[in-house]
Amino acid sequence: MKRSDLSHTIRETLKRLPPPYDSHYGVVPPAPPEEGVSVAGAAKALDAAQAAFGKVDAIAAQMKDPYIVSRVLTRREAVSSSSIEGTQSTLDELLSVEETGDDGARDVSGKLRPSGGVVPWHQRIDFAARPTVGDTLKS
Repeated sequence: MKRSDLSHTIRETLKRLPPPYDSHYGVVPPAPPEEGVSVAGAAKALDAAQAAFGKVDAIAAQMKDPYIVSRVLTRREAVSSSSIEGTQSTLDELLSVEETGDDGARDVSGKLRPSGGVVPWHQRIDFAARPTVGDTLKS
């Protein structure tokens, strides 16, 4: 990377590395503040997240198959990571593919999407997330 590609603030923190890497530079971040870092805003968000998880846990405990709750989360993760893999999909498309069992899902224009994108990824997540025989025996 060229120095000119970096922002002025980052360029000011560059320090030459010791030999034998002295032709390279590293970014040295500023020291943390003496008075510490305020976590008040993060604590409020953490409390809200814990309350939400409590609600989800209560709902899942009343369901016949609590896996359904986490299933949606893995599907959302599959959709989010699909853009990294070069495939584009929505949660509705993914759930529709599962419902119909059509592995050759079609995109919005009606063209067949190549397989190996979102569906196999979420299937791997499902396999890893399923309880094992040992887990079921412990409960």
